[in-house]
Amino acid sequence: MSTKFYNVIFLTSILVVGFILGAMLFLKLSSNYEVLLFNRIIAKTFESSRVLKDEEKVLKLMGSTYTLLNPRKNFFGGKEWLSVRDKLLRSSDIQMLDGGACGTHSHVLAKLLQQSGIPVRIAQMKCGKDYGCHIVVEAKISNKFVVLDPLYNLSFRNTNGQLASFSEISQNWDFYKEQVPDDYGMNMKYEDVRYTNWNKIPVLMPLLKELLKTFFGDDAENISIRSYVLNLYLTYFYLLMVILTFVLGLSFYTYKRSSFRT
Repeated sequence: MSTKFYNVIFLTSILVVGFILGAMLFLKLSSNYEVLLFNRIIAKTFESSRVLKDEEKVLKLMGSTYTLLNPRKNFFGGKEWLSVRDKLLRSSDIQMLDGGACGTHSHVLAKLLQQSGIPVRIAQMKCGKDYGCHIVVEAKISNKFVVLDPLYNLSFRNTNGQLASFSEISQNWDFYKEQVPDDYGMNMKYEDVRYTNWNKIPVLMPLLKELLKTFFGDDAENISIRSYVLNLYLTYFYLLMVILTFVLGLSFYTYKRSSFRT
């Protein structure tokens, strides 16, 4: 190929590098803002409090989530997104703006819990034949994942007075349904749960699941991918970092080729 061709490729790659660096700066600044915002909410939630146990922390943070998002949900009507920007960059801070529905409430609560050092996973409830009819959060307390439903500011207590897990609720719904508010959807009976929709992206997601099975076995079914990408800005930042590495490699290669031909 001619030197002119390699020069064009080189100059194009330089422009692409500039665009990627600008996008990465925007994403990093947005990520830092989100972290600071959620730290402020956490601090406000726990201010003037004694040292709290994890159970008290998760309930207080769920209360803050409900207090912040429920008025917005009622005002905006639970609309999940307003524009393409909200759809593609719907990170935790954006989710707080319009209140959203169960998915938005769960995302915000999961981010607050995670940033407070409490492991979480986002659970997609099954109603009849369909998963995702309702989204809740499971927080790990004392080596046990317990259910939190931030859309209703709801948690469940078992017969021992402890916060209940999804399996406990599922196995004894007649007992636990007495704890839900009157406007709770009666189709939401905690029949079953999944933590990741492994069919959402054909080929890629099933391959990822098989890869995870080699390391975690059947526990791969309990991995919540969404809980690892709650800060969407940071997720895109690292993705662009990988792309940047490739583009820089291509730029170096075309530069060397064009220099060699001159």
